[in-house]
Amino acid sequence: MPSNTSASTSWSEDQPVVELKEVNVIHKSRTGGLFHPDTVHAVNDVSLSVKRGETLGLVGESGCGKSTTARVMVGLQPVTSGEVIFKGRPLGRSASDRRDLGRSISVVFQDPATALNPRMIVVRRAAPACPMRSCLFMPLASQAVSDTWSLCRMSPHT
Repeated sequence: MPSNTSASTSWSEDQPVVELKEVNVIHKSRTGGLFHPDTVHAVNDVSLSVKRGETLGLVGESGCGKSTTARVMVGLQPVTSGEVIFKGRPLGRSASDRRDLGRSISVVFQDPATALNPRMIVVRRAAPACPMRSCLFMPLASQAVSDTWSLCRMSPHT
């Protein structure tokens, strides 16, 4: 599968960064027979797209496929059927494809109580998720986080 690095020349910013097209994820269960295990349909026919600058929140009942859908979107979960498109091209499994994806997408895990360090102030925790990940740009990233939290009338230094 070709690397997504070349996709950046054909991809335009008005197109989705990530797109799911009729994605299904089916897991084999531990129940059922040896040759006919039961299956769990974790994700059924999901289609969505996220453009640059958009934020996606997945909300639903426990066990409805939110985490599986998120894992598919960030390349951590293969699909049973359907297609994952990253910057206009099918998402591959190569190291360079995953690296390109990791530079464009950030994930906030669903349990912040265990994922976030309570001793670290918000601005220090959120700044690495900014697009400017280089050490040279950390002051700019910290300022961007502070500005965003200020717009929400919250203090990033708590």
